Amino acid sequence: GRSRFYLSLEDDLMRIFGADRISGLMERLGMEEDVPIEAPMVNRAIAQAQQRVEAMHFDTRKNLFEYDNVMNEQRKAIYALRKQILEGRYQPEILDEQTREEMQAKLAPPPETSGPHTIESLAKTVLPKVTKIVDAHCRSILAAEGIEPAGDEPFPPGGIDAERLTHELYRHYGAMADLDDVRTDRAQIVAKAADVVARSLIQQRERIHDLAFKKVEELVFQVCPGDVHPDEWDLPALEEGVAKYFRVKISIREVEEDVDKLVDRVWKEVEAGLATKEDEFGLYTYLFYVRQFYLAEIDGQWIGHLKNIEHLRTGIGLVGYATRNPKNEYKIRGFNLFKDMWEGIEHTVLDKVLGMRLTAEQQRQAEEGAEYETAVTRANSQDRRRARGSARRQAASNEQLSRLQEAARQAMATLAQTGLKPTGEERAAAAAAITGAAAGEEDKAASGGGRRRRRGPKVGKNDPCPCGSGKLYRRCHGKDAA
Repeated sequence: GRSRFYLSLEDDLMRIFGADRISGLMERLGMEEDVPIEAPMVNRAIAQAQQRVEAMHFDTRKNLFEYDNVMNEQRKAIYALRKQILEGRYQPEILDEQTREEMQAKLAPPPETSGPHTIESLAKTVLPKVTKIVDAHCRSILAAEGIEPAGDEPFPPGGIDAERLTHELYRHYGAMADLDDVRTDRAQIVAKAADVVARSLIQQRERIHDLAFKKVEELVFQVCPGDVHPDEWDLPALEEGVAKYFRVKISIREVEEDVDKLVDRVWKEVEAGLATKEDEFGLYTYLFYVRQFYLAEIDGQWIGHLKNIEHLRTGIGLVGYATRNPKNEYKIRGFNLFKDMWEGIEHTVLDKVLGMRLTAEQQRQAEEGAEYETAVTRANSQDRRRARGSARRQAASNEQLSRLQEAARQAMATLAQTGLKPTGEERAAAAAAITGAAAGEEDKAASGGGRRRRRGPKVGKNDPCPCGSGKLYRRCHGKDAA
């Protein structure tokens, strides 16, 4: 079958593309307005109009895609950095002539050494603490299953909870260890966890050291350009810049032969300052703060960058009045904004790392927290659960006491309406229920070792006694309370 489409000459498609020619032709032929027009010429005109409209929409989408692609590439770069920091990984980019010509970055293999640390030496260092974490995790599983731990190396029959243990290791070291393939072998779990943690710590340490070395190069090349004779270098300005930014005092009295040797000389002093900072905090605490500084700056400055890009895109069309291509200008200015944001992140992170200090109390807490005793954390959690259970039982007891008090009030009111006078024992029982001064409550408070808490509304000494005798509380049952 075939479909037949009827278009009015007043339709947007016909009105914009060729409606005047067809209207003039109809007038010359004397055709009525309601008469359908069926001619190959009209069909071709409609088909050509549709092609032009589709081409126009395609160009619009292509132009929009090119604008969006600028932000998409920047988004990929910033989220790749954030993901690496979250996972405790670091793969530096290779920058050489080939990558500059290809306009794409290549990733180098992850570093396996960092200063005095190697994977093997650092794995031996973290092994005792990793073993404690694994053993504490195994004991928690055995306790949940009601199994008594046997020996110094407890291990659940069904293996570990790989996801929970991975989270525990990440909480201490910022390293993501996939232990699902060795979850049933304790020795392999400990060995793999220690190896992954050691590799991650080395990569995290190298990230901040590479960043510091990059900033040293930028400072030296800025103050002492390579195309200027060494005798003309402003060495006092370099000393001032190093002291101001890196917080390291350096004395450069002898002029080096070239700028690379000068970079190495400054870097040795800066690296020693970073090592001192690492010793002050401890490697794990030091790298923890580095991760936190990075994540905070990425999140904050990326949000600001998105706002700047949106403002740029809103007004970039105005550069067309200056006979410039708005698309090219948007790419150039957008890249410059992204570059400024990236450098701002690096500058602020390094400045925070170099400027952080520990008080005496924080130093003591850091040393205590560096032991990573997960059993203590678990005990605290159990204490909190017991406290919540005690609070729920206390609330239930208060509710029951309130019901008893209300029942006592109603009983006393009923006696008053009937004209019957309550006996002394009835008044005493009612007063005890309302004020919450029963002997059983006193025993509970005494056995709890804490402060005694009121079990009902407070009765003033000059208020009527709740027993219904008509006397003041201080002259009736208040004497016993006193």
